[in-house]
Amino acid sequence: MLYLASALENYNIQAVDGELGKVKDLYFDDNKWTIRYLVADTRKWLPGKKVVVSPSGVEMINTEEKVIHVKNKKEDIRDNATLEEKQEFSYDKEVELSDTFGWKQYWSGEFLWGGYLTPLDPMEEPVRTAEPAGTEEPPINDNVHGSNHKLRSIENIKGEFQHGVVHGDNGKIGYIKDILIDDETWRIRYFIVDTSEWSTNVRVLISPDWLQSIDWVDKDFYIDLKLESIEEGPNYEKDREVTKELEEKIYEKYRKEPYWK
Repeated sequence: MLYLASALENYNIQAVDGELGKVKDLYFDDNKWTIRYLVADTRKWLPGKKVVVSPSGVEMINTEEKVIHVKNKKEDIRDNATLEEKQEFSYDKEVELSDTFGWKQYWSGEFLWGGYLTPLDPMEEPVRTAEPAGTEEPPINDNVHGSNHKLRSIENIKGEFQHGVVHGDNGKIGYIKDILIDDETWRIRYFIVDTSEWSTNVRVLISPDWLQSIDWVDKDFYIDLKLESIEEGPNYEKDREVTKELEEKIYEKYRKEPYWK
């Protein structure tokens, strides 16, 4: 199952003893393209502050009631997982959060979540020496992302007013309208790219694994696909379920190596 980033922003974050607030933003790392923190809107009780929660601190997500349940108490999160509104994460702060709440140190280990495949793998489970068949992620292009990750805001690259622009081999393809997130790993699986200004194919799915380069200042994302290929490729209908059949068509059309192989 894939979550829409915009849909998650309507969810409430519920601690074991009360509501923290709605999801305001999602922070991802630009190395492995995975959501690392949910940001709660706490302006009513913590003005000028932001509260963050790791997906490894999530107990369950109720999609019917639009509630994300976390494992900790509201006061503990408020006292220990709060940053200034414009404050960026430091390595020391991430280590501190991990030590305080038992959140997985995703940066320490060879897998997507450090020594684990998903944020909800039991902590007592031994570190895997090899990933089971069918779960391996595609290699990261270090020439694009570099060896060190940086946490970035989903809100800064998707939407009507702030968005990344996707460029192909022969010009602009479209802008990032929304993002699809894997519900088990929290990896960003696809950008939903609005191509209506440049193509009759109104929306398409583009994987971040296909990116060749990124200009984070101007929010320009470059891939090695031509506009003609996008024009002929599978269209993504709004709110459509992303089935394996659709994914196979996309990867086949764009001649990309499927991530599930």
